Amino acid sequence: MEETLVESEKRYRKIFDNVSDAIMVNEIVGGTLGSFTAVNEAALHKLEYERDEMLKLSLMDICDENCADDCAAMLRRLLEEGTAACEMILVGKGGRRHLVNANAHQFLLDGKVLTLTICHDCAL
Repeated sequence: MEETLVESEKRYRKIFDNVSDAIMVNEIVGGTLGSFTAVNEAALHKLEYERDEMLKLSLMDICDENCADDCAAMLRRLLEEGTAACEMILVGKGGRRHLVNANAHQFLLDGKVLTLTICHDCAL
């Protein structure tokens, strides 16, 4: 049984980390996005963060200040409707900007409200 779980985790991680779009998971805490609980390799590579650094941030921390209102509106829609999408600019550790189409979906896991956000690159 334990071996099956380990193999399942390996398969999940392999799939999660081989998607070319950035995938990020946040917990919703007190009506706002908490820090990331999971990020895939594409998110780390594109945004130039180490995993431990990025897990201390939230989507709002990497959203360009010029589109902060769009990010806040997306969060409101997400909390009200359970899903939301918008175009936003994410800023990497080195300052590189990425225009993305972000699609977020709220779900429950182990009694926690989480958000799965997938960001597909657009031309900037």
